[in-house]
Amino acid sequence: MEQNINLSQYSRFGVGGEAEYLFMPSSVEELINFVKNKKYVEPINVVGAGSNILFEDGLIKGTIISTKKLNKIELKDGFICAECGVLNSKLFNFVKNNNFGGFEFLGCIPGSIGGSCRMNAGCYGREMKDIIYDVEVLDFDGNVKTYTSNECGFSYRNSLLNDLIVLSVKFKTDFIEDKVVIGENFKKMIDEKIKSQ
Repeated sequence: MEQNINLSQYSRFGVGGEAEYLFMPSSVEELINFVKNKKYVEPINVVGAGSNILFEDGLIKGTIISTKKLNKIELKDGFICAECGVLNSKLFNFVKNNNFGGFEFLGCIPGSIGGSCRMNAGCYGREMKDIIYDVEVLDFDGNVKTYTSNECGFSYRNSLLNDLIVLSVKFKTDFIEDKVVIGENFKKMIDEKIKSQ
């Protein structure tokens, strides 16, 4: 755990003061151990890609946990498993290269899997709840639990995961598609986004 760290590098907007303490785990196991053994100073805030975060100036008390290094993706037992720090764009490219469709909307959303899952991010008629099979989470007592998509209580830009740390997400691979078609679908969404935003 580091002390008095400038937070501008942890925000997409490149602004912010200092974290009293910053912890950046190299593995999910390291994060679980950190929380379970209460090695932190309260309050705790968890930051992924920092896509929709503006840090205030000055010293931010407590501990900020950055999940940037938790970025493993694998195809296992017919599911795509991604750690919370995986960027949405990285997951989309992985899925496309394995010819799985239905994730194109995710490539249009800045951020990482953990934050996108917690807020049920979405666009163009698709949301995270449509592609998630289950979510592995950590509570602040160090307990690890797994919730199915239905148990997460997903609603518009919200879920029941707000008081938990998302560790990893298991995604469905129901829809097989040619990567050329996936690329074309994604381009249509990007073009539409440029026009509207």
